[in-house]
Amino acid sequence: MQGKKEYRKKALVLVAVVCMVLIMAAVFIDSFFLNPFPVWVESVSKIVSNPAAWDNRTVRVEGIIQRISLGIILPFNYWLSDPENQTVRIGVKWYSGADLSGNHVNVIGVVREGYAWVHPDYPGWWVYFIDATSVY
Repeated sequence: MQGKKEYRKKALVLVAVVCMVLIMAAVFIDSFFLNPFPVWVESVSKIVSNPAAWDNRTVRVEGIIQRISLGIILPFNYWLSDPENQTVRIGVKWYSGADLSGNHVNVIGVVREGYAWVHPDYPGWWVYFIDATSVY
């Protein structure tokens, strides 16, 4: 009788360990496919030249960040300019207590499409921006 109890105990521990390994593998696979590692982009101009190709992709790009001016309602609150050519820029949605304007930063985020407009009575236009998860 004592041998059967020990056998059941060992079998239960083995089943628990196998279940934990399967759960950890499922979490790893899920996080890898749903939140892949960011793609390093050499410059802002590479995204701006073909933004549709980057839509819904996680990117990491560097540039000079500036707060946007008021007037046009945009789905983001910063501009990220290419360090080599500051006229080329893409929007960045990032909320921070500190003003980052003028800083050379790295941005990690998902490229998204949003709607910009001047007044609700007039038609707007579609714009691409980076929905940032990290700015450093």
